Amino acid sequence: MRLVFILQPNPLFLELQFIADSTEQLGKIIGELKFSSDKITNIIAIVKQMAEQTNLLALNASIEAAHAGIHGNGFAVAAQEVRKLAQQSKQSVEQITTLVYNSASFTNQAVSTTADVKQKVSLGLENSAQTQKKFRQILSAIDQNDKHINRVEADVTELIQIIHAISGDTRKVAVTAESLYQTASTL
Repeated sequence: MRLVFILQPNPLFLELQFIADSTEQLGKIIGELKFSSDKITNIIAIVKQMAEQTNLLALNASIEAAHAGIHGNGFAVAAQEVRKLAQQSKQSVEQITTLVYNSASFTNQAVSTTADVKQKVSLGLENSAQTQKKFRQILSAIDQNDKHINRVEADVTELIQIIHAISGDTRKVAVTAESLYQTASTL
C-alpha cells in the first residue's frame, strides 16, 4: 500500500505544474499584448504627426484664402473645417495615447506579477518534489525497519525453539539423573 502512494502522481505537484503551465501561457499572451500595444503606440505617433501636418496645411490654406480675398471665402471655410478635424484628431490621438500608456502600464504590472507567480510556483514545485523525496526516504526507512523487525522476530522464534529443545533435553537429563539416583540408592 505504501508503494502505491509513492507511485501515484502527487496531486499537489500536478496542480502546481498546471499552474506553472498556465502562468507560462499567460506570460506569452501578455507578451503579445505588450507587442500589440507597442505597435499601437507607433501608429498613434504616425496619426499624431498626420494631425499636426493637417493642422499646418489648414493654416496654410487659411493664409492662401486670405490672400485670395473674396474669391477664397469658400476655401477659408474648408480650411477652417479641416483645422477642426485636425484638432479633433489630435485630441483623439491624445486620449488614445493616454489609454495605450495606461494599458501598457497595466501590462507591465501583469508581466511583473506573472513573473512573481511563476517564481513562487517554481518554488512550490521544487518544495513539492523535495517533500515527495522525503516521503520516499521515510517509506524506505519504514521498509528497512520492517525487514529488521521480521529478522528479529525470526531470530526470537528460533531462540524460543532452541529454549524449548534445551528445556526438553533438561527434562530428559533430570529424568535420567533421577533414574540413576534411584538405581544408586538401591545398590
